Amino acid sequence: MRQFFLILILCSIACINAQISPQANNLEATKKQKFSSRNAVGILYFNEQEVLKKLKIKKKNKKTTVLKAIKDYNTAIEEIEFLESVKLNKVDAAFEETILIARENKDFESIREARKEANRTLKPVRLKVKRTDASLNERLMEVLTKKQLKKWLKFQKKEKEKLNPKPTQKVRRNSRGMRGNRSGGMRRNF
Repeated sequence: MRQFFLILILCSIACINAQISPQANNLEATKKQKFSSRNAVGILYFNEQEVLKKLKIKKKNKKTTVLKAIKDYNTAIEEIEFLESVKLNKVDAAFEETILIARENKDFESIREARKEANRTLKPVRLKVKRTDASLNERLMEVLTKKQLKKWLKFQKKEKEKLNPKPTQKVRRNSRGMRGNRSGGMRRNF
């Protein structure tokens, strides 16, 4: 009899924990996601050795040209980040403050407005970064083969996508789960 009650209690604890756990994980995920203006703008530094390894460049003159292009790109991005650091920091601070206030008041419209304002403020910086990306791609186009260029563009796209925050998975609740099917039997679509 004791074993039966022990098993019953353990099963009920497991069921309650399974119901609470996804909600807690969803709240933690939203708290962990932090807005970064540097990521929103697309500031990214490439590791020269990783690029060479990805593109499988063997010739020495090609290697030096690609290394020079990547180093120049990283320098240009560093310069953009330095010159625009005040703007980037202001946007980060303003956005975080707006999010804190909006979460307290449960006013998600203000988050949307803050995101629009951040995009408006960061647009010139984003354009500078895109121009720098385009100049790097043009320099690499002159040196790389079609296959290597395709690998480069794919690699660059993946690295840029890593900067974007992943959308949180919302807990999907099945409203019919406890009630069952209201029609009483199988549902048919005619």
